[in-house]
Amino acid sequence: MALAIRRDQLIFDGEVTDQAELARLGHVTRARLTQIMNLLCLAPDLQEQILFLPVTERGRDAVAAQASKGYGSGGKPSSCKKPLCFSVASRIASSMLTRSS
Repeated sequence: MALAIRRDQLIFDGEVTDQAELARLGHVTRARLTQIMNLLCLAPDLQEQILFLPVTERGRDAVAAQASKGYGSGGKPSSCKKPLCFSVASRIASSMLTRSS
């Protein structure tokens, strides 16, 4: 999740031109980068839960199946069509509203 947020910010700030460039720089396929960036399509409360998962000392992360309930239809993500810069702008606006309250 943190990786997706950081990569989104790099595009927003103009440090890289697009996801294809990010994939090349990160030595991953464009498909893998798309999977990572699609985490930004999750509801903000789910993003927060992912960011604050406890550290796994060894083995696989123990994430309960219930954590994905209500996530799209049949536990699968819905297709997110919003531009990446919109996701950054909405997070900035949200944090500004929270601070002013």
